[in-house]
Amino acid sequence: MQQFGISELQAAFKVAEKINRATSIAKGHPLAPSNAGH
Repeated sequence: MQQFGISELQAAFKVAEKINRATSIAKGHPLAPSNAGH
């Protein structure tokens, strides 16, 4: 009983990764290279 395909899971994981990176930048963690200006 698999509701999601591989592509859907990969897309959801990429979205979660972007959200995780965005929250880390918002908290001030130097996770992404674009955060060097803070």
